[in-house]
Amino acid sequence: MNKKLLLWLFIVITMILPFVLFIFFPYNAIWSLLLIPIVFVVVACQKWGVAISITFLLSVLEYAFTFTYYGFSRTLFVELLIGTIINYSIFFTIVYFKIQYEKLLKKVQKLTVIDPLTGVYNRRYFNLYIEKAIPLGERTGSPFHLILIDIDHFKKINDTYGHMFGDEVLKKVARLIKANVRKSDGVVRLGGEEFAILVSETTTEECQLLAERVRQAIESADFIYEGKKVHVTVSVGLATYKGTSVPKLIEQADQALYQAKANGRNQVVIFSHHY
Repeated sequence: MNKKLLLWLFIVITMILPFVLFIFFPYNAIWSLLLIPIVFVVVACQKWGVAISITFLLSVLEYAFTFTYYGFSRTLFVELLIGTIINYSIFFTIVYFKIQYEKLLKKVQKLTVIDPLTGVYNRRYFNLYIEKAIPLGERTGSPFHLILIDIDHFKKINDTYGHMFGDEVLKKVARLIKANVRKSDGVVRLGGEEFAILVSETTTEECQLLAERVRQAIESADFIYEGKKVHVTVSVGLATYKGTSVPKLIEQADQALYQAKANGRNQVVIFSHHY
């Protein structure tokens, strides 16, 4: 039985328990136990809508159960209402800080793997992803490919047009790469003008087509500096994991990238043992 199923089983049991206990021990204080399943529902879902809905539902059941047992009276209603206000004021205060904490934690976690300039993943994500993706690919038999992309003559672009324009080139290249790959592909800025695409569950031929599509999109894009178009191209190296090691895969993709540059740049080269 998985953890998620156990959690929901616990929630159901703790929802039912106060009603059972009330039959044998008819004290209104027992209804405070309903906070337990509500807290766990919020932990599981982390949404205000769920918290409010489950609170309303259990409150209605609590009132209906109590009035069925005792009969309706104004004094009893006020007593229940005061108890509800106190319990759920405490509860929603805790929930508010819990949800805010989770949101902040997610933002911090995201910042640790996102390149602040381009908005794509950074080298830390690259290392984490590749360490998990390759063992998974080995177990499932799914191929894994690494595409390395380097902006041609980027130093010259920086020197000629300035670093601010260079940053704009980096951001636009990142956007173009993301726009021309699948959602499942990981786009990474490794540093400087070098990017990577982590591709799984596709053939080498399909991966080559993807790399070529990215290259063409960048070559045909408009990079404008003071009203003039600046021609930007990329060199691309592609390697497929074939049971070697992560450093070897990176080395092979790097060799393919080097070959693309040696061949005149602005092209895609697949790693081969012939060079």
